[in-house]
Amino acid sequence: RGVVGVGGGYLSDSGEWCLLPTMPAALTANVCAGAFPSGTLSGPANIPFTISLVPGSNPRASFYAAFVRPIVGPPPTVQEPVSAVSILLEPSLLAEGGDEFRGDDVSFAFLPTSTGFPWMTGGQ
Repeated sequence: RGVVGVGGGYLSDSGEWCLLPTMPAALTANVCAGAFPSGTLSGPANIPFTISLVPGSNPRASFYAAFVRPIVGPPPTVQEPVSAVSILLEPSLLAEGGDEFRGDDVSFAFLPTSTGFPWMTGGQ
C-alpha cells in the first residue's frame, strides 16, 4: 500500500494517480494520460497494488508511481515538504525478503528551490 499525503494547503486534495512501467520522459500534468492502472484522488492516496518478484511477470516487481495534484494555495517554506509518500508492505512480503531497500519506503517532495530538511545540508 502506498499513502501520499498532501502538503499543508499548497496542493489540492483532488487529483489523479497512475503506475508507470518506465520513468516518464517529463513530469507534466499529462504524465498519467493513457496509463493503467490509474485513478482519481480525493484526499491522501491509499492505493493497494500487487507486486511480483518473478522477473518479467505481470504485475511487475518495480514501477514508478505518479501523482498529479493542482496547486491551490501559497507555497510552503523551502524547508517544508510539499508532499510525502510512505510505502507499507504486507508482512508476508517482508518475511520473504521483499524489502531490500528499506531507505526508500518514505520519500518527500520539495519545491525546486529547496535544499530539503535542514539536517540534509547540516543546518538545524
